[in-house]
This record gives sequence, C-alpha cells and structure tokens, in this order.
Amino acid sequence: MEKPRLLVIEDTAITQAVLKSQFEALGCEVMICGSAEEAWEHLQNAALPHGIILDFQLPGEDGPSFFRRLSMDLRFKSIPVIPFTSLLSQQQNQGFEKVLDFAANRDTKGGSAAHPMVEKKDGQEPHVPPALILSVGHAFQRSGQMLPTELRKAMRTIAEALSKST
Repeated sequence: MEKPRLLVIEDTAITQAVLKSQFEALGCEVMICGSAEEAWEHLQNAALPHGIILDFQLPGEDGPSFFRRLSMDLRFKSIPVIPFTSLLSQQQNQGFEKVLDFAANRDTKGGSAAHPMVEKKDGQEPHVPPALILSVGHAFQRSGQMLPTELRKAMRTIAEALSKST
C-alpha cells in the first residue's frame, strides 16, 4: 500500500520536527517546506501530496496568499488543505477574520471541504492536536487515499474519547 503523502508548510523547526515525527509514526510520508516559495517549488517537481498542512504565518508569502495561488491552479486545486495557525491564540481580530475567510471559502471536488482550524498553543510543548490528526485523516479520505492502519487506529481512539466526553 502506498503511504499517503502529506506536505507540511511550516517555518518553525520544532513544529516541523514534531509534525514529521508524529505523522510518520502514523504511517504517512511527510515532506516539509519552510516557506510558501519552497512549497511551490516542491509542488512543481515532486509527486503531489494527498493533503497539505498550511501555516498561516510564513516568511515571505503568507498562508492565505499561498492558498489562493493553489486554488487558482487546476493541478493543485483539489488537494485538501488544512489551515494551521496560532492567530487564534493571539486574539488578533484581523488574523481571525483571515482564518474564518480561509475556512469558509475552501471548496474541493465540488463540495464543502472546509477543514477545522487548529492552533499551536503558545508556551506548551509542541504536539499534534487530535483535531489535526482527524483533519489529516479526513483529507486523505477525501482525496481517495487509503489510510494506514496506525492513522485509522489513532482516529478511532480520538473519536471514542470525544464520544465519551459528551
């Protein structure tokens, strides 16, 4: 079985390492790019990812601008994009509006495919939030990719924990 390919566009080294390590442990192939420009180059020259985690605060071109560029290119338009931001925790109204606009206007494969937002918690040890694991798993499913056993198990565990908490 081909591993699902995940492109992570994130400029912070610690976050890059944590995402790569944890998603590889879940059976994914993970490619890391530190900027939108690097990611664009990667998309031109490598196998297309089955999903993209896109940080909003990037050096150079920001995440929302990069997303608009992806959406206008037919080669990349159908790749599910998961917004990943710390803007919410910083309570920046303008940033919050960008996040809402991004999520509300995401449309892939003709249906509503807005992904839940996840935040990087300031002052805490970096980790992959359960919502991000679920978002990536659902993105892979939407792109028709089979889920690795490890990812399926993690999603099931998260869903069971969520159902018990309600």
